[in-house]
Formats: sequence, structure tokens, C-alpha cells
Amino acid sequence: MADGITGTADGTIYACLFSSGEIAKAVKGADPEIIASGLKTPATPVVKDGSLYITSLTGSGLYKVPLPKEE
Repeated sequence: MADGITGTADGTIYACLFSSGEIAKAVKGADPEIIASGLKTPATPVVKDGSLYITSLTGSGLYKVPLPKEE
């Protein structure tokens, strides 16, 4: 189950997969891929300063996932 989706100017979509503790990345024309796993109840993603920040619904903190730099 997804709990929060955000996107970037280039059309990339990031989704928090609450039940599985994963973050998925979707790019037009490609299959979605898991870019982070092992998170506890990820939700509410935000892209800022080249990283993806994700909260935890059960109070486990704030996760930071560095994103590849755009060329």
C-alpha cells in the first residue's frame, strides 16, 4: 500500500510503500524499481537538495535517501 507520492521536475515519481517498508521510483517508459528497503512505516516523501526525505508513521524518525545527481 502506498502512503505518499512525490515527483520531480523531470517527471520521476517516488512512492512510499508503507506495508513493505520500501521506496519505489517510477520513470516514464521503465518499470518501477525499489530504491530503498528496510524502512519502518515510510510515509510523506519530499525531494529537497538532491535527497528524498521520508517520515515514519510510527515515530521511528526521518529517513534520508540521497538521489543520483542529474546530468
